[in-house]
Amino acid sequence: MLVPVILAGIFTALSVLGVIRRHPLLVRLGYFLFGGMIVTFNLLGYMTGEVTSEGGLLEIMSIGIFLCQTIITYPVVPGEVDFNQPAIKTMALRITLTLLIINATSVWLILVTPDFPQVLALFHGILAVIMGMRMAMIASGQNPPTSK
Repeated sequence: MLVPVILAGIFTALSVLGVIRRHPLLVRLGYFLFGGMIVTFNLLGYMTGEVTSEGGLLEIMSIGIFLCQTIITYPVVPGEVDFNQPAIKTMALRITLTLLIINATSVWLILVTPDFPQVLALFHGILAVIMGMRMAMIASGQNPPTSK
């Protein structure tokens, strides 16, 4: 479990660095790699029979929700997005809220699941807070950049 914890810390730090430097590609890359890592390690655990819940239900659920995060946060965006268009602003808020819910739910799951390193809840919490900040930026019209 040490390798996934270290990788989760690195990918969370990458997203935080992206926020600090206002570099959206780093933020998306951190989320993308974080989600991909969770999918990979849960799939490996499920396939080898090293599951943390009855029948591997937690692993299957984690694979599903973090596969969604991985797809949503694919780091390449075709160009600058105009958040002044109502349809784009609404879609951005929906996507951002989805990522916030994924990570906020993961905080709860980690805290109630025995044998999980509690520091993982901190990483998910940081990622949820980043999306909360992004939602506030989009809603207030600060038009966060999509490329750099």
